[in-house]
Amino acid sequence: MTKTSRITAENGSDIDQKIIFTAGKVFADGSALELIFPSTQKKPSLLLWADGQEPIVAREIDHDGSIYQPVNVDPSIWQATTLPTGFADRGPSANLFEETRDLFEHYGGLSQAEAALVTAWNATGWFADMLSNPPVLFMHGPDMGLAITLFRLLSCIGRHPLILTEIDRAALCSLMILQPTFLINQVQISPRFRALCCASNYRGVVVPGRDGGVLDVVSSKAIFVGNAVQASNDPGLHLFLRPASDDLPPLDVVTQRQMKERFEPWYLWHRLSNLGQMRRSRYASSDITAPMDELARMLQFCTRNGGQLEQQWAKLLRSQELDAMAERTWDPGSAMIEAIWEPLHSSEKSISMKDVSDLTNTLLELRGEIREYSVEELGKLLREMGVSRRRQSSGMTVIFDRETSTRVHQWARRFGVGNSVPNCADCTGAQIVAD
Repeated sequence: MTKTSRITAENGSDIDQKIIFTAGKVFADGSALELIFPSTQKKPSLLLWADGQEPIVAREIDHDGSIYQPVNVDPSIWQATTLPTGFADRGPSANLFEETRDLFEHYGGLSQAEAALVTAWNATGWFADMLSNPPVLFMHGPDMGLAITLFRLLSCIGRHPLILTEIDRAALCSLMILQPTFLINQVQISPRFRALCCASNYRGVVVPGRDGGVLDVVSSKAIFVGNAVQASNDPGLHLFLRPASDDLPPLDVVTQRQMKERFEPWYLWHRLSNLGQMRRSRYASSDITAPMDELARMLQFCTRNGGQLEQQWAKLLRSQELDAMAERTWDPGSAMIEAIWEPLHSSEKSISMKDVSDLTNTLLELRGEIREYSVEELGKLLREMGVSRRRQSSGMTVIFDRETSTRVHQWARRFGVGNSVPNCADCTGAQIVAD
C-alpha cells in the first residue's frame, strides 16, 4: 500500500516522495524494517536495523528513497496479534530453541521430539517472507482444547501471529497485509481451501485478487484439522496430537504475557542476526519439488546454532517421510511416473497411454492394490500433473519432448522414485536418487 507525499528539497523545489505502508521489509543492502510495539506507545512503530549501525525506532522512517510507515489495519488486528517490544540478545540461539521446546513439553504435553519439531517450524515462520516454500504445519487429533493451547503458545513466540477460525480465501488475502503467521482452528476446513493454503505457499505463485490484480499469499500457516483423514496426505509437517494429560499446568493470561515479553524480542534478534545468511541461502530461491530431506535442511538452516534440536526432531520427520512413502506405494500418480521412467530414458520417442495404463496397473497389482485404473482415469491424472498427451492414430500418447522430460523428473523427485540415469541432464539437475 502506497501514497505520495510532497516535500520541499534543499533548493526550495517541491518533490513527491512515496509513502509505503509496511509490516516489514528486507532491503537489497541487507537492512530491514520490522514492526514493533514499544510498551511506552499506543500504536506500532517501525524498527530500522542495519548491521553495524544503531537501530532506529520511529512511527515514520525515511529510507532508500521512500517514507515507510506501519501498515494501517483495523485496531482489532493489533489487539489479536503479538508484536515484539524491540529486539534483545538473551543468549545463544541454542538456548532460545531449548527454552521454546520446553514450553511445548511443559504446557502442551508434547514429547521432546514433537516439541522440537514445532520449535523448528516456528523458527521457519520468522523467515517466511524469505523462504521459497514455508512449510505448512498440520495438527491432527480429536482434542481441540490441546490444539488451542499449542496455538496460544505459538502466539507468544511467533512472528505476527493470528489465531483464527472461519477463515476463507477472501480473509486469507485481506490479512496478508500484516505478513502474519496464520494459526487456523478449523476442523471443517474444506479440502479446496486446505489445498490452496499449500499450493499458494510457493514463492512466485500468486492468486487472483480483487480488481483484476494478483496477490502473493506465501506465509507461515498452522492448521488444526481434527480427524480429517485426507489432510494427512497434504505436503508439509504433520503433528498427531495425543489426548492432553489432566495435569498440564494452566496457560493463563499473565503467563502468556511473560512469555511474549521474553521470547518475542529474542526471536526478533535471532531473525535480524541471521538475515544475511538467509538472503544468501538456496532456501530463498524457488524449488517447487523439494522433498522431505530438503524440508529437513530448511528446518536445520532456520534453527542454525540450535544445538541438539535437530537430533530431536530428525527421527520424527523421518517417520513422517516413511509414512508418506508407504502412501505413495499405492499412489497411481507415483506408479505412472515409474512406468514412464524407463521408456523416457530409452531410445523411444513416446509411449501410448494404453501402455502407461498396463504398466501402472501391473505395478500397483504387484504391491497389493486390487483396483484397476482405466486409461481415461490415468490420462486425467497425468493432465492434472502437467504432463502433456497428444492424440495420434494409435490413440493418446505421451511424447518424450523437453517439457515432458522436465516435468516427469520433477515428479520423480517429489515422489522419491526413479534411479539416476548416467548422461541424463535432467537426472543430474533434479538430484534423482542414485542407482
